[in-house]
Amino acid sequence: MKTPSINISLRHPAYFFGQPVESAVLDPENPYVLRVAALCAAYELPLSAQDEAMFGARAPAIASILEDEGQLKSLDGLRYWSSSDYPAGSVNLRTISDDTFTILDQTRDNAVLGTVDSISAPELVYPEAILFCTRATRYFVRELDLKQKIALRRAA
Repeated sequence: MKTPSINISLRHPAYFFGQPVESAVLDPENPYVLRVAALCAAYELPLSAQDEAMFGARAPAIASILEDEGQLKSLDGLRYWSSSDYPAGSVNLRTISDDTFTILDQTRDNAVLGTVDSISAPELVYPEAILFCTRATRYFVRELDLKQKIALRRAA
């Protein structure tokens, strides 16, 4: 059975391709989001009480946890980034999960096209799903390998 989005795109392509791209939705109180935001902010400048107020009610608790983990250090009322790592380097703007599936292009020696989080993989990169890449090129997912965590695609 095909999903409704595939049926719509095949029967009513003008409707399907004329829709705007979805807007990003972010919950600033999400502790996972808040954690990485605090780390990245502290890398730029030490965090103060005023900064914590901008991050919301959970910010002091998150900052305390980050101190307990050794990622932040307090000195004279400021919280400093305490590592030589670059925290933004490990931030994925598309997903919060580190558990991801890799999308491979079989027509280009299995070149990596991107990733999708494991929760979304079954609904986004299932066999015969349509993927859109740069320049609105359409591709079909040929196979979703749940063990190896890869999705293989081919040109449409």
